Amino acid sequence: MLETTLVALQDIMLDKVLDEAGRKILCSEFSKIMQQ
Repeated sequence: MLETTLVALQDIMLDKVLDEAGRKILCSEFSKIMQQ
């Protein structure tokens, strides 16, 4: 039971980290496009 909960938590954390990274990448790409 505890193991599956830890795995689920890790998945959620990974999703959040990836979302944050993706947002930063998208924002930087968007600003580059706007500057052109």
